[in-house]
Amino acid sequence: MRDKAEQVRHAVAQWVPVTHEGREVRRKVVSYLETHAHRMGYGSLRQAG
Repeated sequence: MRDKAEQVRHAVAQWVPVTHEGREVRRKVVSYLETHAHRMGYGSLRQAG
């Protein structure tokens, strides 16, 4: 299983919300994913045991 955190971040960043609230959600989610990317290596962690 390969880590896909960067693919998820990219997909969220490509999302084009139509409301201000949606844009704020996108901003916060992208920020969270970028800040915590080092913690999202689930596939690598699983393989390491």
